[in-house]
Amino acid sequence: MYAVFCGLNVGLLLGVATMPLLYLLWSHFPKKTGGITGVALTAFGISAFSSCFIATFVVNPDNTVASIPYVEGVQVKRKYR
Repeated sequence: MYAVFCGLNVGLLLGVATMPLLYLLWSHFPKKTGGITGVALTAFGISAFSSCFIATFVVNPDNTVASIPYVEGVQVKRKYR
């Protein structure tokens, strides 16, 4: 569920940011619009893909399970560093 949220959230935000950047690059390089579009969209795609891994490392660096153990109805507190 986290990966879906992260992918949709980052993808949506980068999609909103794509058009102003492309318009800026197209107006600055009017004869190379195809190459500029490819480079910009590749950069956006790589950043959207890698940001999910970076966010996961920041939130859960030890890759612990996302459940809290219970012992006879009493919550066991997990020791953190």
